[in-house]
Amino acid sequence: MRRSHPTRSHLVSRAPSSCDSISSLYTSPTSFDTLPVYESITLTWNPACVDVGTETVDLYLNVVEEVGLVAVHEWTGVEYGKGELITQLKPGWWNASTGAGEVQAQVRFISFNSRDQGELM
Repeated sequence: MRRSHPTRSHLVSRAPSSCDSISSLYTSPTSFDTLPVYESITLTWNPACVDVGTETVDLYLNVVEEVGLVAVHEWTGVEYGKGELITQLKPGWWNASTGAGEVQAQVRFISFNSRDQGELM
């Protein structure tokens, strides 16, 4: 099945039984997880769910602020086929001086091919 967006590249969805929607791409963390700061965490996804047409993707960490979602950090050139990124979250990215408190966030994948930019989520 082909999915397209008028100004985006085509993303081809593969249909393994574990991939019932584009949201099945993300495996962890889930939307209900609380993650630590300054400690290693692993972001995981199922690369079999979506063929992005490139070997690497960029990931953006977006946090919820009064104006909406704001991108606060970018990981570039992440190997998509590996299905994971081990990293740390740093409160300075969203202008917090310590790890105290909570922030709502999401990760967005962006893939690039030779013609257009493709956004996964």
